[in-house]
Amino acid sequence: MRRLCIAGLVLPLVVAISVAPRLGAQSVCDRACLADVMTRYLASLVAHDPKQAPLAANARFTEDSEVLPIGGGLWKTASKLRPFRTDFPDVRAGVAAVHAVIEENGSPVLFAPDAYRFENGVRMAGPGCTFRPPSCENMRGQQLPTLAGIQASVVAVDEENGTVLLYMDFGKGSLPGPDSAGKSLVTFEAFKVYGGQMHAVEAVLEGRPSDTPRGWK
Repeated sequence: MRRLCIAGLVLPLVVAISVAPRLGAQSVCDRACLADVMTRYLASLVAHDPKQAPLAANARFTEDSEVLPIGGGLWKTASKLRPFRTDFPDVRAGVAAVHAVIEENGSPVLFAPDAYRFENGVRMAGPGCTFRPPSCENMRGQQLPTLAGIQASVVAVDEENGTVLLYMDFGKGSLPGPDSAGKSLVTFEAFKVYGGQMHAVEAVLEGRPSDTPRGWK
C-alpha cells in the first residue's frame, strides 16, 4: 500500500498529492496507483474520515496556502463529490493532482455553474468573446495584458496523457474589481499538449492576498 503526503489544496477544489513508497514496497506508483490514491483521498473528505486515506505519519496538509491539521478544512465540511474530475498523474515525480468539484455543506465550493468553459462566467476567448474584441476571437493572436509579477511553478506532468499542471500567481494588479486591493489572482492551470501545440487550457482561479506563499515548493 502506498502512503501519501498531501501537497496542497486550493479552492475551488484542486488537490496535489506527493506519493512515496514504504520500505520494501514497489518503488514506482504507476498511473492506476496514483489514481487510486486520489480516489481514496477524495472519498475520505466526503466521509469526514482522514483514516480512509493512506496518509503517511508525517503527512502535511494545506488549504488556501495555510497549513491545517489533518482532519481539518474540507474534511469537516465536504458533503458531496460531483462527477466532474480531471486527473494529472505524474508517475516520474510521484505526484497526483486533480481538478474536481466538491460540495461544501450542500453547496458547490466557490464554483459558478458556467465556470467549466468560461473564466469566471465570461467568454474570454473564441467566437463571441467579450475580452478585448476583436483580438480575442482568435486565441492565437489574442492581445493579453502584461503583468510583471507573474510567478509559476510546475505541479505535475502527465507524460502519457500530454497534460501539464502549473501553479501561477499573477501578482499585484491582476485581480479586477472594487474589493481587489491587496489581492492577486492565483490559479492551478492545466494545458493539453500534442503535436507540439497547446490544444486546450483548463484553470481554477481565485483571489488571494498578494505575496501569499503557495505553501509547497
